[in-house]
Amino acid sequence: MHGMDSYPNSAHAPARITGLYHWCGEHANRAEIVVDYRLEGTHIEIVHSSQLSLSSACKVCRGNRHGTGMAMENRTAQDRTNVDAAEVDQFARQAGNWWDPHGPFRPLHKIGPTRLQFIRDAARNHFQIQETGLKPLLGLTVLDIGCGGGLISEPLARLGADVTGIDPAPENIQTATDHAAANRLDISYKAVTAEEVVATGAVFDLVTCLEVVEHVPDPAEFVATIAKLVRPGGLLIMSTINRTPKAFALAIVGAEYILRWVPAGTHQWDKFVRPDELRRFFAATGLKETDRQGVVFNPLKDRWSLSSDTDVNYMISAAKP
Repeated sequence: MHGMDSYPNSAHAPARITGLYHWCGEHANRAEIVVDYRLEGTHIEIVHSSQLSLSSACKVCRGNRHGTGMAMENRTAQDRTNVDAAEVDQFARQAGNWWDPHGPFRPLHKIGPTRLQFIRDAARNHFQIQETGLKPLLGLTVLDIGCGGGLISEPLARLGADVTGIDPAPENIQTATDHAAANRLDISYKAVTAEEVVATGAVFDLVTCLEVVEHVPDPAEFVATIAKLVRPGGLLIMSTINRTPKAFALAIVGAEYILRWVPAGTHQWDKFVRPDELRRFFAATGLKETDRQGVVFNPLKDRWSLSSDTDVNYMISAAKP
């Protein structure tokens, strides 16, 4: 966060937040964002937002972050897992809070039914499922990447899917395993990375990867990796946050610093991924986008819903021929 300015002459005048992000200190690439907003209760009204400047990104740093990806042979053994250790540690330290609906993962509890709606409908459409009962995903194998404490793995299992959940943090896997056992759910949880699963040769009908890609060092390479886990004819479903000034205002300033929905520092704006970037990553692996919808919050009803607005949160599905 670069700075916050207020307009004290009126309670209804907007406040201003500016953010300055550096793509690469060596090449002085940067993006500066200015957002004017009004706060009324839990509702944040964006009065104006703009990205003032973005210097021409160098082919090295910008290309690696949102372009073609780094050459894997140039990384260390740890880097080849495409895992940010600091990000993993941050979530591991909160492993005991995954199932607290009023704790740091409260937004995931609130947004869960909407995410599940998108997954269920996308799976039904793609696999031409006619079942309308309580277990429409019966018979499908599902891999939930970055499963955390199992907030999506469990409802997918309840819908009938044969679920495997993976997460690089053993603390998260222990929490997920304990909670599933307490609820008599048969879910296979493993403290491994996506790369380790690829090495086994395993593939799945449906792969879900929710709010993960914005936390990895190289999103292009990450998508290339998880695409290998989708069987031919299968489906990949992802959710993430768009890299827009509006997302900076709502997902970082609003959620982290004003409303305190999640701990400050949970997200970094420069690591958000635009839909056109994901489409490019999909195309490079032979996947084809099949659906994309925004996920928006209604403060009056205190709930999330699917929308055509993909400026901030969005979900996207892609099929493998």
